[in-house]
Amino acid sequence: MHADDSTVVKERISLDKTNPDIMNNEITTIDSAFTRPWTVTRQYKRDKTAAPAEYNCEDKRNVAINGETYGSAWMAT
Repeated sequence: MHADDSTVVKERISLDKTNPDIMNNEITTIDSAFTRPWTVTRQYKRDKTAAPAEYNCEDKRNVAINGETYGSAWMAT
């Protein structure tokens, strides 16, 4: 990121309206180092067989929210 320390990161997390077992996560980064805002969208599928666990920043494949575990299903742009 740019040295001016003006980075803005916006994140929108929502459940899919047609399938509540899919969680959508849209992340937008606005920074002077980029020519325009950069957005990535990830979708996670609820894993009903996984034991709830603490969130681990190093494990980017799974997210646990409110005792429910979501595993990375695919990445879309």
